[in-house]
Amino acid sequence: MSVSDSGSATKSGVDLESNETLGMQLVKNLTTQIDGTLTVSEEGGFTFSIVFPYTE
Repeated sequence: MSVSDSGSATKSGVDLESNETLGMQLVKNLTTQIDGTLTVSEEGGFTFSIVFPYTE
């Protein structure tokens, strides 16, 4: 799952380990609960990607 924002209001230099806003805490905790991996790309804006295992 990926979410992107190409707007000019995005901040550069996002550090996932030290960013403790409520929104980032929720995203990190929920990603952990589903055994996922969170990554951030800053090319042309921000893209937050969560990769999680597929189970049937």
